[in-house]
Amino acid sequence: MKILLILKKVHVLINEILCISTWRQEILPKLMTGEVNKDLMEKSYLLYIILYHESVVISLLEVLLFHAEMCAALEDLAIELVDYCAAEITQLISQ
Repeated sequence: MKILLILKKVHVLINEILCISTWRQEILPKLMTGEVNKDLMEKSYLLYIILYHESVVISLLEVLLFHAEMCAALEDLAIELVDYCAAEITQLISQ
């Protein structure tokens, strides 16, 4: 944990989760609807990889942000993380 704090890699994780979320909302639906020719196995594998990557990054952030030093290291990116969480909760409620 200390090495992530020293190297300021928490910012990279936040940036990664925001990029994954944007990619999942904008690009993935186009790939899944058939605008790009892919068979069912390739589509399901692609969906699995994206969702798995997102869940791993979120889980890692959850473990890291349990510590006060990591929360303090977020600085302005805490607002971006809260926006991401609010958007995901809103999406879950709307379904």
